[in-house]
Amino acid sequence: MAIVGIVLGPKAGINVPIMRTDARAADSLVPGATQQASITVGDEPGLYWEVTTDTNIWVNFGSNPSASAENTWLVLAGQTRHWQAKAGDKIAVVAA
Repeated sequence: MAIVGIVLGPKAGINVPIMRTDARAADSLVPGATQQASITVGDEPGLYWEVTTDTNIWVNFGSNPSASAENTWLVLAGQTRHWQAKAGDKIAVVAA
């Protein structure tokens, strides 16, 4: 079964590509049809999304995001990717 791990938290430093251990929220999804994680970004500055997947997925962000090949980021199986989080945003994924 494919799974996508999602973490919202601060990075260790501005130019350091690793997350700190004090995550603000985490969720996991089994990609199929577009799904939103149960995480909403609060007002805390300096947070990042970390997405790890074992299958190809499309990822999108926004207040009510929907992921598809037309408007989103592709994350390939085995990759971990990071994006800066914006207040009020959620994350959505769909199988690629």
